[in-house]
Amino acid sequence: MPKQKEPWASIQTKKPDGVWLQLSGPKDEVEVGRVADLADTPTVTTKENLDVVRMSFNDIEQIENEDLKDFLVEHAQIIEN
Repeated sequence: MPKQKEPWASIQTKKPDGVWLQLSGPKDEVEVGRVADLADTPTVTTKENLDVVRMSFNDIEQIENEDLKDFLVEHAQIIEN
């Protein structure tokens, strides 16, 4: 069970510029370099005690990427600990 109260993932669909994924987790756990090649225009910002990762996907191949799947598993494990 996640320790943080904020949603750790949210997805925005039906956007003209792609599908957006937003992940939140403990501060200083994700660096931009880790997500740089996973999506279009990824960002990592800090909001209070959380890091917020935003990524846009414009191609199905991006979502099928094994590196993205690995990152999502890693991120979920961070939230659970």
